[in-house]
Amino acid sequence: MENQQKIKIGNRVPLGMEKKIKSALISVFYKDGLEPLAKTLQKLNIAIYSTGGTQKFLEDLGIPCISVESVTGYPSNC
Repeated sequence: MENQQKIKIGNRVPLGMEKKIKSALISVFYKDGLEPLAKTLQKLNIAIYSTGGTQKFLEDLGIPCISVESVTGYPSNC
């Protein structure tokens, strides 16, 4: 069975609004609590895009992520 993530409003998923999450952008100042979230995204095969210090934090944990800079061509401010 494939893992499915769905957008929910209350306890229901609106008809026609079922979406599979394919990627996530993570860029935070405080990294507290970030590790379990990032590991869950990794287990679900969700591509993680990140910037600067957050990217380094994730990579130091062994969690692969894609540099936002590599997508936008705009340098990170770290």
